Amino acid sequence: VSLGAYSVYDLVQLGGGGAVGVVVGVEHDRLRLLDTQNNVHVATLQQIGQKRNRRHATSSDAHHNTLQLGDMVTVIDGEYKERRGVVKHIFRYFAFIHCKQHLENNGIFCCRTGQLYLPVSYTHLTL
Repeated sequence: VSLGAYSVYDLVQLGGGGAVGVVVGVEHDRLRLLDTQNNVHVATLQQIGQKRNRRHATSSDAHHNTLQLGDMVTVIDGEYKERRGVVKHIFRYFAFIHCKQHLENNGIFCCRTGQLYLPVSYTHLTL
């Protein structure tokens, strides 16, 4: 599902500040966006900045393991404690996680990367 150049799960700039959000829904001529504070915003195409290309973004989990897109993580603290999901986007110290059991916002929620744990068996090995 898309609107203009934007599709569900895209990371986009919100307004003119430094904030970002993930597209979690499309409604007629507007997009529903989830920000880093787990607030949903409804915005027109004119209110949204460009897509953010963060494919090579990394951060550290609670145990200083390197997180990257596609990693399977477990939330160990906060509102989403004990949920597991896949890292969809990383922005600064925030990760947008896709969890099939999370029924709101197309399965997306956001938390600080320090609240995540990447099991060693899931870490990406560099040779």
